Amino acid sequence: FFFLMIRRPPRSTQSRSSAASDVYKRQGLFSGASTPMSQFFSPSKNIPQQNKKLGEFETAFKILSNVSDTSSLACNKLDGTIYVARKIKKSDFDPKKSSIWKFLLDTEHKNIAKYRQIIADGEHYYVMRNHYAGTLKDLESPLDEATLMKLMKDIASALLEMQINGLNHLNLKPENVMISPSGKFCLTDPRFETLNSIGCQADDRYLAPELKSADDKSIDYNLVDVFALGKLLKRYSDEAQLAPKFNDLLNRMCHEQPSKRPSLIEFLKAFGTGQKKIELQIARYENKKLEEQLKSQRQRKRSCPKDSNCLLYTSDAADDLLCVDLGGRRIIKKK
Repeated sequence: FFFLMIRRPPRSTQSRSSAASDVYKRQGLFSGASTPMSQFFSPSKNIPQQNKKLGEFETAFKILSNVSDTSSLACNKLDGTIYVARKIKKSDFDPKKSSIWKFLLDTEHKNIAKYRQIIADGEHYYVMRNHYAGTLKDLESPLDEATLMKLMKDIASALLEMQINGLNHLNLKPENVMISPSGKFCLTDPRFETLNSIGCQADDRYLAPELKSADDKSIDYNLVDVFALGKLLKRYSDEAQLAPKFNDLLNRMCHEQPSKRPSLIEFLKAFGTGQKKIELQIARYENKKLEEQLKSQRQRKRSCPKDSNCLLYTSDAADDLLCVDLGGRRIIKKK
């Protein structure tokens, strides 16, 4: 009788005694006697069984709440870390070919949110980044002058870092400006999708007018981000308290015609100097432009002019009579 009572399984497997656990280990009900018992009863690792089959994302993460139509707060079921997961259609985004995704993984810029991984699930990708407790949207407008200037320098520096790497944000709005625990403003959620889906997520209040009408090839996307930044700063500033020079620059940034807007370099040279980080960025940007100009000049020199009377140099003998021998090389006049 005593032996049978020990062998009988308890009614609740959630609160087994240590003695009962020893019995079950001897019976081999758990795979491998060397596996720690805590692994099977740890709340963080014990994923509850559900009737429906979970996808790759929901297997690893638990959705806590929706941040927007396309983003959610998600908790890692293994270690409890909270991330923001952005859902993107696979038809709109290819991470293997995306230069912006590679940039976000590699960048160490303090004003760009840190991205961690991508999870493929069905017809979508889930782009995972660090979670920050606050956003610019949580702050009351207008900001005091010191906070406004910090916002301006932090976000302009982040946008310039993207431009140095040949990228643009194209999705700037208050909810995409995070506030880190140390008080830095961090740029997040750039446009990953193809250009034809840009209007789906962008806020019309910060969307440059040329995006609604102009041909993609004629748009200067650097100035699109300048327009959005100008609108953002105007929203969180009190024009009556701004210095006339700064107010004038903001109005130019928000100009309907892109050619009338200042570049980020002009903007930062006027108000961002004094910080080594920004001054080094400006130098890097200008060096890159010089390199691009030199490269373009070399390519033009290497290419043959399109004039029909251009001369082609060759070391091969030519049977054509329209040629002149110059020291073993022949110059053949193109017909």
